[in-house]
Amino acid sequence: MVSFRGADAIKKHFKSAKPNPESLARWALRLPARDETQPVFRAAIELRLRADPDATREWAESLPAGWHREQALEAVSAQ
Repeated sequence: MVSFRGADAIKKHFKSAKPNPESLARWALRLPARDETQPVFRAAIELRLRADPDATREWAESLPAGWHREQALEAVSAQ
């Protein structure tokens, strides 16, 4: 299980590595839909969200119904 502390380490890595927010969001969509992957998913899409909140909302709304879409929309709403 990924703890919140683990998610914080992932966020720091993402910020220091300067990944492409679009690529990272696509990668996050391949994560399994499980409670323990939620912090990793959220950390991964956070860069996209900060880079372009409006486009990220549209992206989240375009996702197929299910866990990934719900998580993405919750992340957008939390901003």
